[in-house]
Amino acid sequence: MSNGFYRNHSCNPNAGFRGALHLVALRAIAAGEQITFDYATCMTDNFGDMSCSCGSHNCRGYVSGDDWKIPELQQRYAGHWQPYIEEKTLARHSARSARAMERRLGDRRISPRGAALPPGITADRRRRAVSGRRAEDRNAHAA
Repeated sequence: MSNGFYRNHSCNPNAGFRGALHLVALRAIAAGEQITFDYATCMTDNFGDMSCSCGSHNCRGYVSGDDWKIPELQQRYAGHWQPYIEEKTLARHSARSARAMERRLGDRRISPRGAALPPGITADRRRRAVSGRRAEDRNAHAA
């Protein structure tokens, strides 16, 4: 293998991903400087954990398959993740947003159109009631 195939991890990398295959510079890379990327941007849960001795000022000391879940890293590497990890990150944000909305609403329920429903009335029950009224209205107009 040529040196072109070797890339090392750093907690303060000079490269990140654009798409599935391309590494791009995140900052200026000096001539002769080793190209590094954060393994969190391309490896997930099934990646074997390892200690880190990259020596950067923000070294995590340990690299794990769960590092992609760290909010600070998600923000720092936005747009420079492997696509499948970017999708997982977005899915986590969506799920977290949905849980936060449920916590804020508490016992209140929300109808499909966003109007609060009285206790004991579910959105599905309201839909059936509205559909039934529409059918009655259509039958009344037809007669």
